[in-house]
Amino acid sequence: MATRNRIGIGSLVVVAACLLLAADQPKQPGEPLPHVQPPAALERLKQLVGRWEGTEKTPEGEKKVAVEYRLTAAGTAVVERLFPGQEHEMHSIYHGDGSQVLMTHYCALGNQPRMRLEPTDDPKVLKFVFQDGTSMKSPNDPHMHQLTMTFEGEDRLTHEWVFFADGRPANVVRFDLKRRK
Repeated sequence: MATRNRIGIGSLVVVAACLLLAADQPKQPGEPLPHVQPPAALERLKQLVGRWEGTEKTPEGEKKVAVEYRLTAAGTAVVERLFPGQEHEMHSIYHGDGSQVLMTHYCALGNQPRMRLEPTDDPKVLKFVFQDGTSMKSPNDPHMHQLTMTFEGEDRLTHEWVFFADGRPANVVRFDLKRRK
């Protein structure tokens, strides 16, 4: 009889745990869990979903550039694809970290600088600054150190990437982008 009660109580505990877990699951596919509240800046980045094209301006000159944005992880992260389909294609992934937004840039240099969003006084500007990185011996190694995104209306966006070498800014790469319709 004692064994039978233990099985009965154990079964009740398992059923109760499953009901609690099911109640905490998203209601629709792609809907984040209720306890995950994305930061407002991440909501701003989600508005970029789609394809963008424009020009890349470097110290060496100007050329055409394409950028794509999509959501992943049930809408809790934004994937940015730079130079899609090209040999030097790169990705950056933006995601919440509590009330903050982090970005990891998977660079063609073979390193992965991680940047944290810094507050600005301009609501049109998101400024990401180097926090740390992987595949780097030191912060003095060449890496993308900063990204400033300026929203110039619903369909215009500017990127300014600051490249560091030897522990200081080496150059700036600017993208002037328009949303593809």
